Amino acid sequence: MLIIILPAAVAALAVVTYLVTALSVPAVFRAKVRKVFDLVTIAVAVVSLGATSLLVGGVVSGVQGTAGGSYGTLEVLLLLSLAVPTVRTASVPVAILGGALAHLAITTWVLRDWSHDTVRGIVGGCLFWSIVATCGVVGSVYLRALDMRRRTSVESARRQQRLELAGDLHDFVAHDVSEIVALAQAARFVARQNPQAALDTLARIEEAGQRALRSMDQTVHMLRTDEDDDGGRHAVQGLGELPELVERFAGSSSARVHLEIAAGADAARREVVATVCRVVVEALTNVRRHAPDASEVRVKVARTADALTVEVVDDGTERRALSGRAERRGGLGLPGLAERVESLGGTLRAGARDGGGWRLTAELPVGDADGEWAAA
Repeated sequence: MLIIILPAAVAALAVVTYLVTALSVPAVFRAKVRKVFDLVTIAVAVVSLGATSLLVGGVVSGVQGTAGGSYGTLEVLLLLSLAVPTVRTASVPVAILGGALAHLAITTWVLRDWSHDTVRGIVGGCLFWSIVATCGVVGSVYLRALDMRRRTSVESARRQQRLELAGDLHDFVAHDVSEIVALAQAARFVARQNPQAALDTLARIEEAGQRALRSMDQTVHMLRTDEDDDGGRHAVQGLGELPELVERFAGSSSARVHLEIAAGADAARREVVATVCRVVVEALTNVRRHAPDASEVRVKVARTADALTVEVVDDGTERRALSGRAERRGGLGLPGLAERVESLGGTLRAGARDGGGWRLTAELPVGDADGEWAAA
């Protein structure tokens, strides 16, 4: 009789221990506990198969009957409750091994009542429990697939968030840092001849540094918040802030800057307006970095019935080539900006213009301020 009771008792002890441990162990250790009980599932299945083998092989006899069937049914249900989470959460090799052994143990336990007079009933019992085990394993595999899909979605969302944050840092912090570099270079030239001008330049460097720090602080704040909105977006977000941006650029550059914003251009979808501002920031940053000899920069924001267009043109002739490091940044600068524009249904074009200089143009479909896309 012990050979019948033993597998059910082992399975019951494993289930109770697992439940108690799962409820009492801190969450940080539950993954390790789960791995241990994946191995326990395999051990219980092996014990069950061992009992079946001993009984079918005639090593132990005289224990068939109703009591064996009752204990066997309890054993199967307990084993199934262990196998389902193992197949769902264990590593692939352990899940396959545990699922296969549990399935075999559940399917064959009725062979313990084997006799020549009950062949049809035994075969029918094996078929029934095989269906039960298959349903349990298939259900576990389905749950495992859902878990994998959810993890993939979360990882994809996190990666997208990291790319957006990297874009924020590049678009805004890099603009301020490049201004600091330009001002520092200017201060070196005027320090001896005009110390007061150098002090004024240092004050502007301090302001640019503080803006860069605020941008980084707001980016870190976005990492800490769970709110899925744009309230944490920082730096330039409205066309009304472009004049100040252009003025700061003009103050740190020898180029004359002309800004033209069409009436009603700001009455567009928030993401479109923010992207237009990003285009201007990126364009001015690139002028400072790659066209230091530019004497004139023109920024124009135009509005049509169904599109918002921004164009930034400079007359720089000494275009500095992008370094290999800049080309490898991937996802930042113009490539990242182009992806953002295209994601909104727009186009971004950049290249040399006739007569010298550089032109950056972005055209985006207009959406109303309430978030609905305007009809074409």
